[in-house]
Amino acid sequence: MIRFLQDFSKGEETDMKERPAYVPLPQYVRYCVDDLKAFFFESRMAQRPQDSEPELQTWFWGDTAGGQLVAAIAKYMVDTGDEAMARVSNGIAR
Repeated sequence: MIRFLQDFSKGEETDMKERPAYVPLPQYVRYCVDDLKAFFFESRMAQRPQDSEPELQTWFWGDTAGGQLVAAIAKYMVDTGDEAMARVSNGIAR
């Protein structure tokens, strides 16, 4: 999934065989990003249960490769000029 998201963030033509045919690619990217973010946040909360929500957000967006990847995906989706992709990107990184 990470390689798929990395390739997508660079604008490379990519897909995953696991994506159901009825799910549009931008929406599938969103599902993958949601899973990635959940993995990061749940792992961090298990390690540091005392962290507040702002601390978790600062850590993810400022200190992790996952946060950088998600930001790159959102930027790519906006930069395509495709309105549907831009709408999906709003839910990926706000």
